[in-house]
Amino acid sequence: MSRGVAAVSSKRRRALLRHFDEAFVIAFLITRVLALGCIALVVSLPLRQTKMGTMLRRVAAAAFALAFAPSVFIGIAREVAPGLPHWLEPIVIIIGFMAVSIAAYLVWRIRKGPTISPRRIQTMQPYTYRRREDDIFAALREELSERDDG
Repeated sequence: MSRGVAAVSSKRRRALLRHFDEAFVIAFLITRVLALGCIALVVSLPLRQTKMGTMLRRVAAAAFALAFAPSVFIGIAREVAPGLPHWLEPIVIIIGFMAVSIAAYLVWRIRKGPTISPRRIQTMQPYTYRRREDDIFAALREELSERDDG
């Protein structure tokens, strides 16, 4: 009987160690992603007006979202369903990311509006290139040729 208790405690010990190993890996990844976000944000500050600065701020925002979103989704899932199995947590995270992605896409499409100008379609006017008289280089060329002649 004591051997059975030892075997159970051994299995329990292995399960706890595996759980702590997974927790350590997750904590390690979260801290690295947060560090990446902080570095990208700090580096983007002096580059505020450039495209590189804008890209770095987007990377920082994505890193912060990736670091905090899984814990938010798991926290919400545990509040809604307190008996959530451990193996179901990655599925909840994936479903949460999908829901947020779909909502962001819908907001973007609503804000973007129609892609084709409705006025041009209604009038059916073709796009015409500017006349030569409207071209600044042609006007300068004509003015310089007049100065040379006169």
